[in-house]
Amino acid sequence: MPRTSRTPRISKPQGGPRRPHVPRVLRVPPITLASRTGRDGWSSEILTDPAAFTALAAEWDALHAVCSTATPFQTRGWLASWWRHYGGHDRLRLAVVRRSGRLVALAPMMIVRRGPWWVLSAIGAGISDFADVLVDDARGTAEPSEVREAVRRLGWTLLRIPGWQVIDLREVRPGASAFRLLDVWPGARARLADSVCMQLPSRPIEEFVRSLSHRTGSKTRSKIRKIDALGLKVERVEADEAADAASAVLDLHRRLWVGRGITPEHLKGRFEGHLRTATREMAAAGQAEVLLYRHGDELVAGDLVLVGHDMVGPYLYGVHPEFRNKVDVAVLLLRQNLVLAQDLGLPVLSLLRGQEPYKVRWHPQEEHNSRVLLARRGRLGEGELTGYRALARGRRKAADLVKERMPKAVEGRERLRRARSAMIERGWGG
Repeated sequence: MPRTSRTPRISKPQGGPRRPHVPRVLRVPPITLASRTGRDGWSSEILTDPAAFTALAAEWDALHAVCSTATPFQTRGWLASWWRHYGGHDRLRLAVVRRSGRLVALAPMMIVRRGPWWVLSAIGAGISDFADVLVDDARGTAEPSEVREAVRRLGWTLLRIPGWQVIDLREVRPGASAFRLLDVWPGARARLADSVCMQLPSRPIEEFVRSLSHRTGSKTRSKIRKIDALGLKVERVEADEAADAASAVLDLHRRLWVGRGITPEHLKGRFEGHLRTATREMAAAGQAEVLLYRHGDELVAGDLVLVGHDMVGPYLYGVHPEFRNKVDVAVLLLRQNLVLAQDLGLPVLSLLRGQEPYKVRWHPQEEHNSRVLLARRGRLGEGELTGYRALARGRRKAADLVKERMPKAVEGRERLRRARSAMIERGWGG
């Protein structure tokens, strides 16, 4: 008996087509959330409106001034400018703690998506050498119990922010206030290695040269004499001209490095916009200096230097390509950076992130930044942190392995980077 063919049954979707899952946090409107005030005078709030940068201006500046661990990368001028040019829609999360109405702790954060995790990350990530939270410790003289309480309440305020699974603070320098937060955090926590930074003690150039080996010191003295023979004029730019001077430094930087492995971000308009805005604000507050070097009437070099409580840090330099062959640029800039640190009475010349040969030659002291990871309490928080930490470690190991065992891949990536730079150069990129 022949078989009868049957029409296959097709199950109908229940309830119509499935909609992609959209995390609730994306729908949080950019408004000030309800603050909490206790009977003991402590209060906290979470701000999501970018207008908070203006509303908190005076308080933020005052808090930065009394926080001993603060760097130029936590100034309102730097971070407000970064948010203006890099910030995302409805992503801002400012955790604020006050005591008797006075701002005593601040965590400038934003919420981002990384793989399957929603992450609270420090504002300024990517182009900032240090990340941290701000805590009023009266420049290290406050009562430790009061500082600890402010940090503890900052932690609880961060826990009130909905939607995140992991807090990821990259580039935390030794001694930062973020480590105070790590110590009191009630949930899962971890600390990983991050970038290596280098620094030199601030001292007169003659004393610095004497500290070098005989051979290196002799070569350095010869290069200084060659620089002096050119009769360069060094100008510390006034605050009202700082934005244009920063653009001039960036232009020299682009001309020097384009096609030679320049960071593609440095060719984009948003990076220049950020530098102009941040430098203008920070120079007016004494938190940035722009140095211009002229040979006759020609601008041949420039240096954007950020100024902290205890250090100066050259952030970006530029040199005319032809002038680069006439002098040792590293010696030229190092001498003036040491002079600036001496003039400002600051003990440290920070060379910031990186182990480039022009830094290593001076035998600087190494400092290792850390990556601080925090998660919520309970097994769920521990699980989230374990997965995220594995991802972070895996990516770092993969990058190190590629550098060590696959040099051709690194060279290929560098060629691709140069090609991208050349494409962006045509219009100095968007």
